Amino acid sequence: MKTEQMAVVPEVVSDPVSTLARSNEKLVSMLAEQLGKPTAASGAAEVEKLRLAQDRIKELESVLASTQLQMREEGKELAACKRDLVSHRDAAAAHALENQLLKEQLAAEKKKVSDVEKKLEVALVQEAPDETAPSEYATKVSLVDRAWKKFSELWVDDSEGDIYLAFGQLERAIGNLLEGKK
Repeated sequence: MKTEQMAVVPEVVSDPVSTLARSNEKLVSMLAEQLGKPTAASGAAEVEKLRLAQDRIKELESVLASTQLQMREEGKELAACKRDLVSHRDAAAAHALENQLLKEQLAAEKKKVSDVEKKLEVALVQEAPDETAPSEYATKVSLVDRAWKKFSELWVDDSEGDIYLAFGQLERAIGNLLEGKK
């Protein structure tokens, strides 16, 4: 028996390193196929897939960074719009307050006009102070009438702010008319 074993051993031992390497490669390849593990050839394909996946990840990270930057810019624009909205709302409130004050002033002016109309009616209803001066009384009534017409025209359309001047003239004309009655 020993002779048979010895005959086999010298063949295997003649190049023990390369023989062992070949058998190891075959064993590794067979085991890898059975276990589904990649071999050197399939490993290169896996490495390429991995590289492509990494490239895709970098591309998506770039898109994400760009999107985040765009979102920040849009956030800044949104904040500016909110500030504008608040300032416009404040301006609208100020205009509403100003309009209310103008309405109150208009009501006060209308009351003054109403008072002047009443004085004018009283003055026109009363008779002339005496028969010796009817022309003077008629002149005063005519002045009141003209002042009233000018005032009423300006009341409808006063683009230059002359209504106050006309109101003052009307008051003076009525005052002159009433002084003549005393």
